[in-house]
Amino acid sequence: MNRILLSMINAPLLVIAVILGVAFQGSFFSFHPIDYFRPDFTLLIVIWIANRRPFIEGGILTLIFAEITEVHSTSPQGFFFITYMGAFLILYSLAKYLIFSHRRSFITLAAWASVGTKLLGLLFLRTLGVADRQWEHTLLFLLPGAMVQAALAPLLFKALERFDLRTFKDPRVRERLQDEMHLEEEGL
Repeated sequence: MNRILLSMINAPLLVIAVILGVAFQGSFFSFHPIDYFRPDFTLLIVIWIANRRPFIEGGILTLIFAEITEVHSTSPQGFFFITYMGAFLILYSLAKYLIFSHRRSFITLAAWASVGTKLLGLLFLRTLGVADRQWEHTLLFLLPGAMVQAALAPLLFKALERFDLRTFKDPRVRERLQDEMHLEEEGL
C-alpha cells in the first residue's frame, strides 16, 4: 500500500519542486550581475523525466512544467511550451537510442540542452518577429547558462535519483518488486 501511495505522489511532488525552483530562480537571480548565472531548474527536471519516465507521463509533466514557468515569466505566450516540449521530444528520442546513465553524460546532456533550448527559443522569437535585439542577449547568456546547467546537473540528478528510489519510480525498484511478486506467487 505504501509503495502505491509513494509512487502516486511522485508526479505531484515533482510539480511542487518545479514551482519552488521557478520561484527561487525568479527571486534570487533577477538582478543584473547575477542574472548571467540563472539556472533553469525546469529544464534539468525535463531532462530527467525525458530519460526516466514513459512518454505520456513525461509529456504531460513537461506541459505542466512549461505552464508553471510561463506563468512566472514575461516571455511571449507559448515560448516555454515550445522550448521545453521540443527539448523533451528530442531528449526522449535520444534516450531511446543512447544510454545516459553515467554522471558525465548527464552533465554533457544538460549543457547541450541548455544551449539547444536557448537557440530554439531564439528561433521561436524570430518566427514571432520579436528577436531583433534578442540575438546579442542570447549569445551573451549562452556560455554562462550552459556552464551553470552543467554545474547543477550532478547535484539535481543525484537528488532526483534518490527521490525516484524512495517513491518507487526507478525502473530498478520496479524490477525488484516484480521479481519479489513472482517469487511470492511461486511460493518461494
